Amino acid sequence: MADSSALPAPSELEKYEQVLPGSAERIVALAERRSDRDLWVQKLLAREERFTRLLSYGSLLIAASGACVGFAAFFLKAFEH
Repeated sequence: MADSSALPAPSELEKYEQVLPGSAERIVALAERRSDRDLWVQKLLAREERFTRLLSYGSLLIAASGACVGFAAFFLKAFEH
């Protein structure tokens, strides 16, 4: 198998099956498990990316709120009589 993520050509699968009966089914099952795992990893990475983006926006909101409070306190103190 040249590419570990793809199935071998049908002719190669047939050769595997001749050498070791049941091996073609095992190879296909392995490819299915890899595919399921890859999909799970992609979903996990997408969820992590959304969470990271949410944290970034939350941090920006907190920083902007703190700046507003700081400016308000500064101006209230500056215009205090």
